[in-house]
Amino acid sequence: MALPDGAVKWIEQRCGGRVVDIEQQVRWRPHHFLTVERPDGTLRVLARSERQAIAGGSKFQQHFDIAHEARVLEALQGHGLRVPKFFGFNEEHRFILMERVDGTNELKDAPDDETRERVMAEYIEQLVSLHRVDVNSMTLSGLKVPTTSLETAFGGKFGYVEEDWRVWRQHLRPEPLLELGLWWLHANVPAGDRRVSFIQGDTGPGQFMFADGHLTALIDWELSHIGDPMLDLGVIRMRNMLYPTGSLRAPIAHYEEVSGRPLDWQALCFYTVMSMLLTPIGVSPIMQHPSAHIEPAFPAFGWNATLRRGLTDALAEANGAEIEPPQLPEPPEPASPSLVDYLVEYLDVKCAPIETDDAGRFEVSAATSIARAVQLESAVGAELFDADLDDMGKVLGRRPIDRDDGLRELSELVAAGPEERLRELVWLFARTERRREYLHKPMMIAQDSGDFEPLAPREVAR
Repeated sequence: MALPDGAVKWIEQRCGGRVVDIEQQVRWRPHHFLTVERPDGTLRVLARSERQAIAGGSKFQQHFDIAHEARVLEALQGHGLRVPKFFGFNEEHRFILMERVDGTNELKDAPDDETRERVMAEYIEQLVSLHRVDVNSMTLSGLKVPTTSLETAFGGKFGYVEEDWRVWRQHLRPEPLLELGLWWLHANVPAGDRRVSFIQGDTGPGQFMFADGHLTALIDWELSHIGDPMLDLGVIRMRNMLYPTGSLRAPIAHYEEVSGRPLDWQALCFYTVMSMLLTPIGVSPIMQHPSAHIEPAFPAFGWNATLRRGLTDALAEANGAEIEPPQLPEPPEPASPSLVDYLVEYLDVKCAPIETDDAGRFEVSAATSIARAVQLESAVGAELFDADLDDMGKVLGRRPIDRDDGLRELSELVAAGPEERLRELVWLFARTERRREYLHKPMMIAQDSGDFEPLAPREVAR
């Protein structure tokens, strides 16, 4: 997506110079790096555009839009936090103009473990500073300071996603795992007077920049709101599955030390479950009704598969449940090539070489990875779906006719009250979601799929 001429002229006026170079970042949402020549030297800036809507009428995306992020970034200026300099928001073309920060957000590419540990420690210290900002000093429209434990838990980003879910679910097939996660959250709201603070909302690996071995900036403020600071730590655990950077035990202990506050492990388990659940709920319409016309549809398959598995892991941690992972097959070598095998080869051999820019190469890589996922499912999918039905039968007392039949009955079981069957259900979904992730792993070209790291003391499990 190219920046229109009007947008470029606006950037030149804001920066007081002439744009001499524009480079589109390769990612699932439009970002453009620009070089501006000014009388006093060269300025490098970033035009961050808004994400495409996943579903029409989404309350979540209407609230947490690019204009919200612009207001947040502007409000954070001058609070001693390492955030990019804000140059302005273009309402007409819907993008934020900000400083281009030096470095990379790929912590896995750090030269050594010592660098990774230092940068993570500096990031944690910035989070503590953020959580200390007086929320009543923030002059920011659209942010409500919660006053009850229920508002603290559900008054921020998750409340908007849940509101969308209530509208969407009537058009979706049963989603018993997501329904179980929602039931569990409402049954386990952290009690007592909760400390609230300004939170980043989408926290952890990939959400900060570093260069020369040190943190340079916290980035991505689109999901920021006022809530429980334990949510930011829960989100870090979630993102560490998508972009693994090593154990979080030391960084979370560092947060406790620097903040001077003991960790609330029950709240952290609660917000870890919430963080794993948010994305699978948010992308559920495009997972059930995928369309190439929706820009985030492709990467959402990978996020969804890994975080659904992470949701079962987080529920197991919070409830002291044991996970018995299923055996996963090695893809067999095809006896004779099929059309889908030919498609994978054709994309690799014929299409990939003709792309001359990074954006085009990414799109061909995405198409190839989708074909590889179809290839894998054609080889072993029937075997894995059959194993799902066997496991469903152990919980339901009868083997379902097919997956839709099993999901419908499991949804009815959750709706009737799953408390007595919680560990059985977590066991079942942990197995079925690992099989789903196995089949969708070829599409994870923009993420990894790391292990969930249990951290909570055993006595926390309820």
